[in-house]
Amino acid sequence: MYKILSIVMLALGLAVGAWWGNRQARVQAAPIADVPSPTPYALPTALPAVAASIDMSALRAMIKEELTAALGAKEGTGPANPPPPPSPETLAKRRDAQVDIEGMVAGGVWGNEQRIQFQQRLAVLDPQERDRALQQLFSSLNQGALKLEAGRPPL
Repeated sequence: MYKILSIVMLALGLAVGAWWGNRQARVQAAPIADVPSPTPYALPTALPAVAASIDMSALRAMIKEELTAALGAKEGTGPANPPPPPSPETLAKRRDAQVDIEGMVAGGVWGNEQRIQFQQRLAVLDPQERDRALQQLFSSLNQGALKLEAGRPPL
């Protein structure tokens, strides 16, 4: 039964292929000469005189100043209005957070409780201190000085 079915399918495939090839040969394609060729766009060969007289280093410096001012205005800081100095309470909180983080990392075990405390202490720190604390945590993990409990992610 399978032999007959496979022979019929092969014959049908050959017949369809022959029909399709014959059909494609009869389709008349447009001659290539009748297709209009696109006109090429002429690129300018030289820059205008105004563009050649611009000092690129001065332009870069102006753009950098404008971007710095715009980003500073967006964040509320910058050359025009520097960030206010942190209060003594904030500095004390940051110091305590750094001490707590160093103690957690030196503990040797990193579990769910340490992860939650670390995230809370991390929120108190400024960006540079935060980066330093994360670097300290991951370097301790990579060196094997800190073991993860129950295979959970450290953060």
